[in-house]
Formats: sequence, C-alpha cells, structure tokens
Amino acid sequence: MTLILLPYEKLHAEIQIFQTDSLAAIEEKYSGQPFLLAVWSIECPPCRDELALLGKLKKEGHQFNLVLVSTDNFSQHQSLSEILAQHQLKTSDNWAFSNDNYEQLRYLLDPEWFGEMPRCYFYDAAHNRRGISGKLKAKFLLKWISQL
Repeated sequence: MTLILLPYEKLHAEIQIFQTDSLAAIEEKYSGQPFLLAVWSIECPPCRDELALLGKLKKEGHQFNLVLVSTDNFSQHQSLSEILAQHQLKTSDNWAFSNDNYEQLRYLLDPEWFGEMPRCYFYDAAHNRRGISGKLKAKFLLKWISQL
C-alpha cells in the first residue's frame, strides 16, 4: 500500500470571516438557488455528527448548495479547518464568526434563535427559509435534496 501525502495547506479549508454583512452576501451569492446553511461549533458533539452526515452525503454525490457557519471565533480557523477536512467539507462555503460578540452575530443570523445547536436553515429558491434546531436525520436531508 502506498501512502500519498498532500501538502499541509491542501488539507485545510478556506474559511471566510462571518461579519455583520455576511448573511446578506451569502444570500446574494445563492440568489435564485436553494441552499442549506448549517450552524455549528467545535464544542458541539451533535454538530460533529451532523458534519459527518453532510460530508457523507456530499461524498456520495448528492448535489446541494451547502454553507457552513461556525460560531467559533475565526482565530480558531486552524482547528475549524481540520474538522472540516476530516469530514470532507473543506470545499464547502465555510465561515467562522469574526469576533467574540456571539450574541450580535447570532441575532443577525436569526433574531428568533436562542443559540441552540446544531441549527440549520433550509432556503428554497425564493429564499424563504425554515430554521430547525437539533441534529438532522439522513432521511430528512435526502427528502429535501430530492426536492431540489
């Protein structure tokens, strides 16, 4: 068996800084397209399970727009990137909160969200969105993907 080593930087995801105008930029980027925005954190075990599921679905070839927003501070980008790479999500649209003002950025994502995680937002093509807290099930995600 031959082991192929990739350059270190190839293992890491590109992570953008989530700031006060980032949600608008994300919604503009996916204008007219459905997408899933999943909020997660390093310290959230159910989030890791959800990342594993999302990575598995992507690896299996399921086509859907995925945006991942970590509520962890961007200064932790190396750890965040390693987790995303572990779940084969480094090529997703990845973001991390810009500062320690968690409450402000959380409020900007959704004024009715109290911070429970994991948290996902299912956007349709018209950008009507449905927020769901708690770990997603594969059956639910596959049904959503099949309707795209």
